[in-house]
Amino acid sequence: IPRRPVEIGLTRLSEDGAPMPTGVSSTRPVLAGDRALASRFDQPSDIVHHPTHRLTLTTAAGTDNVLVAAETPHGPVPLAMLQVGEAPRAVVVRPDGKRAFVLNGHGFTVSEIDLTPVLAATALTKPLTLQPLRSAPFGVDPLPADARLGRKTFHLADNDRLSKNGQFACATCHLDGSEDKLTWFISDGPRQTP
Repeated sequence: IPRRPVEIGLTRLSEDGAPMPTGVSSTRPVLAGDRALASRFDQPSDIVHHPTHRLTLTTAAGTDNVLVAAETPHGPVPLAMLQVGEAPRAVVVRPDGKRAFVLNGHGFTVSEIDLTPVLAATALTKPLTLQPLRSAPFGVDPLPADARLGRKTFHLADNDRLSKNGQFACATCHLDGSEDKLTWFISDGPRQTP
């Protein structure tokens, strides 16, 4: 199984914002059961802290979803995957914490998500999957249909026909169509992003 170029992890911080001392807490992958949640979460682009609970919401432009994670004494725990429109780029939460709004950059929509099932959850055996209450357009995609298909092909990681194990997209390593000048160690050997 290839390792992802970027592993999604959370680092616990002290009240003053400094990382916790070594041994107290460390950065570690967010898990869903025994499988790294990162395998269903690609190209993070925004993160916000929930205004009333110890939660974070992180957009994943490469898998068209948003991760909701809770900080617990034992580390971060994924609570929900929010299924939204194409390439979510930004997220905001209402001050009362009950609704989130996600800007879907390639879909030219804003999705409204009801967060009350996440806030009411106490003990989950697996993360919830939530759908938008509604989505509204904020503009019209100016690209022709073939260019939109190319953009989607370049960014979508959850596609077994284009990506080994459906975990990578071209944009995973080629951020904004560029290259990162790094060498990644995967099961087939080291690879440098061209």
